[in-house]
Amino acid sequence: FVHNIDQDLLRGASSKFHHRLSRSVYPNGSALPSGSDRPPCDRPLPDSHFVRSGLRSPVPLQRASPLPRIPVVVLASALAFPALAATSPEGPRYHIATSEPGNYLAAVIASADRDTDAAAAYFREALRADPRNLDLIERAFAATLANGDAKEAYGLADRLAARDPGNSLARLALATRAFANGNYAGARAQLAAGEAGRARDVTSLLLTAWAYAGAGDLGHALDSLDRITDPSVAVFRDYHAALVADALGNPGEALRRFKLAYAKDPSTLRLVDAYARFLAKQKDIAGAKKVYADFALKTPNHPVVKAALADLDAGKPVQAVVRNPKEGAAEALYGLGGAGTRAGDELASLVYLRLALALRPDHDFAAVSVANLLADMKRGKEAIDAYLAVPKTSPLAESAQIQAAIEYDGLGQTDKGLALLKQVTADHPDDPEAWSALGTLQRSAKDFASAADSYDKAISKISSPDRANWVLFYFRGIAYE
Repeated sequence: FVHNIDQDLLRGASSKFHHRLSRSVYPNGSALPSGSDRPPCDRPLPDSHFVRSGLRSPVPLQRASPLPRIPVVVLASALAFPALAATSPEGPRYHIATSEPGNYLAAVIASADRDTDAAAAYFREALRADPRNLDLIERAFAATLANGDAKEAYGLADRLAARDPGNSLARLALATRAFANGNYAGARAQLAAGEAGRARDVTSLLLTAWAYAGAGDLGHALDSLDRITDPSVAVFRDYHAALVADALGNPGEALRRFKLAYAKDPSTLRLVDAYARFLAKQKDIAGAKKVYADFALKTPNHPVVKAALADLDAGKPVQAVVRNPKEGAAEALYGLGGAGTRAGDELASLVYLRLALALRPDHDFAAVSVANLLADMKRGKEAIDAYLAVPKTSPLAESAQIQAAIEYDGLGQTDKGLALLKQVTADHPDDPEAWSALGTLQRSAKDFASAADSYDKAISKISSPDRANWVLFYFRGIAYE
């Protein structure tokens, strides 16, 4: 058989990847291409326009052109073989073949299905039979990384870098491990060793800046960032320059950079949140509230904004979005991952988001983005697990639970979805979104009397219903009918 391997990222073309990033590569609260009228930052419930704008995976304000695919998505168009069967050392879910070609074919098919878990298992099994095969090492590494198994991926990255020292994706993974261990000089060395690092692409410059920040070297950190001269990523550059300056105790430079970024893009949720938190730390509570309020005019009822405003009103201290260089590197990886969430780029994004979570497991936006990507890839069970892994302390946790319930319904497990939503409404009895979601699933189960009751409760929780809430009345009427 004949197969093609797209190795752009692994063979030093990550500069092409990142220079295709569009304006405001940093994840945007709207999560939509320009001009879209869908509710911002939200994956809407079926037939519902009243879903709080708080969950849809963050992506750039404008879409980039299609991104190169990471090797795990290698497709073998001539293959159409069924899954192979045998006893599985990877667990009961997979049936490992007794031959290397069988496991390889199963891995390729799993990759075509975007099943990163199965692809990683089968590629690793094929690699056991041929441990010196560079192609298998690359594929097993990429699939394992996309599947979120950082420890296993780091080991494969070591093997890959030893055989292919200029491999940019391997060097990126090893730099991430160095950040996790607080080895900032090691992180810089790994980034410089890859072909992408020698090309000084956006990823390399961003992470190199945070590595310098880890050494307390603000001058070199800002110099690295200022080498990013492409106007299309100026907001992203200035945003990270502000975070670096704040983390290293230079509030004057941080404020200057925040103002530059915010002036160009006041609609990006993460930038808004970081800027407002910075102002609050500087005792400018009124300024922080205004930044949040201006965002709320365009995107009302966002849970992150509501929670932050509640904390400010209560006089609670607020934490910075990024508190140290390791979190800064995670933030950079998260932002880059958001650039590829368009259809066809999901696995490239997944790799960056997985690396971000490897550095910062409590990064709720990255966790939600991973869950949304898995849902988009039709990996329902994995998406549910990812939604339910969003930290319970996050303002996004409730919306993530609602999304998990919707995924249960999509898998034909409506009873589990209903049970989860009943718990959500018990925990948040005054939230109209929770009742609306419950009504939607009850309609799906053809329990129309209960659905009408849930829509009643949703409407009762809205102080002044307006045109934006028409869909609740409509579907309540359908339930009565």
